[in-house]
Amino acid sequence: MTLASGANEGQMQIAPQSELTNSFLELKTRADNLAQILNSGGNIFAPDDAVTAHPIRFTTPARIIGLAWLLTGNETYRTALFTLADQTLAVSPTSGNDFTQAGRAGALGIIYDWLHVDVTSRTHVASGRLYKDEMFDFVKATAHAQAGFICGSGGSTLSVEWKCKNGAPTPWATGTHADSNNSEMARAVLAMVDDFPELENLAVTLLQGDRDVVAPFRDYVAVDGAHHFGYDYGATYTQLFG
Repeated sequence: MTLASGANEGQMQIAPQSELTNSFLELKTRADNLAQILNSGGNIFAPDDAVTAHPIRFTTPARIIGLAWLLTGNETYRTALFTLADQTLAVSPTSGNDFTQAGRAGALGIIYDWLHVDVTSRTHVASGRLYKDEMFDFVKATAHAQAGFICGSGGSTLSVEWKCKNGAPTPWATGTHADSNNSEMARAVLAMVDDFPELENLAVTLLQGDRDVVAPFRDYVAVDGAHHFGYDYGATYTQLFG
């Protein structure tokens, strides 16, 4: 799908001046800026790096550049996405804190999904393997590092079958990074599970934790406008904690 102001068959037709046009131009400006940093060898994670950066330093460029690529097919964006993947894969999946680890996995999930044809056929130069295999191993290692957040009191480790060793997952519903981390892990796992069926149990484990623990707690807390994470994210005077 390509943005177009004319009526050429097979293209998306929109008015020259519209909210959609303006939104696309804003997206393209942001994507161009991010792609320029990546393709020129700049540090997209500044002032941090791929070991210490906040998760959005990974997922935001992946989402913005990825969407621009899907809408335009501009090779500049695809090149930038692979550069982001290379910079992410260059560090240990267990390096940095839990927040950063999950953000890296989430970004790889976006790239894997939106560049699926490429990652399943293109070679990752640094390892000599296909990108899909390198990304898969990176996400697997990250999942093991995130086991405490995925399983909670259900056990701090995952079995070889990707199940919580102490039973059903019971992730923390508030006060930790568990909800955010598990969301990023789910993004990666769901992008890869069709190619790597062994991840199906991990996908189910992540779903169970959200469905059986986080979602019910969120429904209980949010009924009066609060946020499940706690005071800083909630509406003033409407907390149910305490």
